Amino acid sequence: MSSVIPPSGPPVIEHGAGRPQLAWEHVESVADDRWHVAVVTPKRVVAQEAPPAARVKVEWQPQKQPCIEVLPDGAELWRCGYGETSLRLPEAIRHSLVVLVAAPNTAEVETLAADLLSGGSADVVLVDPRWPSHRQELLGRQQQLKADQQLLVITTVPAAGEPIGTFPAGGHGALLRANDWSRLVEGLKYEGLRSVAEAWPGLKVIAGHPDQSWLRGVGGCLPQEEPKGKNDMVFVRLCPGTFAMGSPEGEQGRSSDEGPVHEVTVNEFWLGKYEVTQAQFQRFRKDYSYQKGEDDLPAANVTWSDAKDFCEHFGYRLPTEAEWEYAARAGTPTRYSFGDDEHKLGEYAWYYENSGIRAHPVGTRQPNPWGLHDMHGNVWEWVQDCWHDNYDGAPTDGSAWEADKCQQRVLRGGSFNFDWAEGLRSAGRGGSWAVYRGRGGGFRCARGPRRQP
Repeated sequence: MSSVIPPSGPPVIEHGAGRPQLAWEHVESVADDRWHVAVVTPKRVVAQEAPPAARVKVEWQPQKQPCIEVLPDGAELWRCGYGETSLRLPEAIRHSLVVLVAAPNTAEVETLAADLLSGGSADVVLVDPRWPSHRQELLGRQQQLKADQQLLVITTVPAAGEPIGTFPAGGHGALLRANDWSRLVEGLKYEGLRSVAEAWPGLKVIAGHPDQSWLRGVGGCLPQEEPKGKNDMVFVRLCPGTFAMGSPEGEQGRSSDEGPVHEVTVNEFWLGKYEVTQAQFQRFRKDYSYQKGEDDLPAANVTWSDAKDFCEHFGYRLPTEAEWEYAARAGTPTRYSFGDDEHKLGEYAWYYENSGIRAHPVGTRQPNPWGLHDMHGNVWEWVQDCWHDNYDGAPTDGSAWEADKCQQRVLRGGSFNFDWAEGLRSAGRGGSWAVYRGRGGGFRCARGPRRQP
């Protein structure tokens, strides 16, 4: 009589063709007869349990993933920031994960998530107010961090019970409490590599070792363009700043509705590099056809509601009037973004004197210093704000100036249609009924730091 010795030892993982260079395995015993097996890439973990000595086959197939994956309960997995990055943490950390215990769609949280990803501090950021409810999506079933893993969990509320009890040991990482998210965003404005304790001093350490965890700074904010997205839209990052909105009384061509000049502080936002085109608008409204066969012309003959609905349909919004002028000026105090000499206007704008009284394809004149085209001319652009006859009482924080029973909205930038040079100044304003449709009226979209799928 002989006894049968059951198989023992860890499972064996067999990879098919196409395995990425940055892919690795985690195998961990979870019981006498069960093993936790995970295959990990920087952006994703796939895990299962297997019996001892089992052969686990892995097939690799290209698969597109959204930049932001919305989970069933509203939590979000972020996998990319402002664009592709080759920056990484030290070689000892192959996989870096960050959890922001906060509600999604919070501006400071989204900026922080995008900065962590863009700077190479994180491969994946989970924004989850109910952490650790999505621990498995981030780590699989592993109970401890591996030596080459880093996990940072950051909250602004007292952490107790389950968040502390489930924070994994091993690897690099910390569970931290901050006072506010904006301080963390500011804390990343440096070049190079720092420990978490150096980058974010003063955070309450609930668990882990921030002095043994690492972050890469993103430097100062610089205007930058992201690659064309799924909706064929290109956005330019505009950094926070303060500017003088409106025109001084002595400015040539000035109108009284452009005063008084007032200081406005604008948060970071992203603005469309170009005016929305006819081709883009037709994806939203199939029956739209302003000028057939002219896909690259700016979408015109649209109401304020048309413009607003288009932007919101794709996850964007209309810019506020303050954001629009901040972007148009691009750091300049002059009549135009290129200076005061209106004789140069034809290099930057389509308007009455050079347009032939018709719109032209977007992006065919020179951009302003921040890389935005057609901020002067081509078509007027709807913004979010209600029309007011002057700036008395206007917001100073960059927000839209709304009003009850608002029937007139603001248009900015001038157009090809009838506007002379003074109508295309950076401070120039127009207003019209929100239901107005004009052949010289179009728009562009804005958004926060959140990058769309």
